Amino acid sequence: MDESGVIASVFTVIGTLAVCGVIAWVSISRARRDGYEGVVVEKTIVPPEDDMPTIYRLVLSLKNGQGKTVSVDQKQWDSLFVGDKVMKRTGQLNLERA
Repeated sequence: MDESGVIASVFTVIGTLAVCGVIAWVSISRARRDGYEGVVVEKTIVPPEDDMPTIYRLVLSLKNGQGKTVSVDQKQWDSLFVGDKVMKRTGQLNLERA
């Protein structure tokens, strides 16, 4: 590979990392911006596929009447039960008991 091919490869890698960083930053910013309260109405587990981790999901019925599905870690999934009141404060990433 000549010098211009190496430079092109380096810029491709740097560009890809920059795009991934922007996507992660936007996702976290949106998650922190939302605040809501509700009740756990369903708990589901999505089994792992192709070396992907297990996904733990809670289905919430929000105070405003809408439904919302959120992914949580296993510890939080194990600690919450159907019927529990939960809230996510604006600026936070995790749910807490209300």
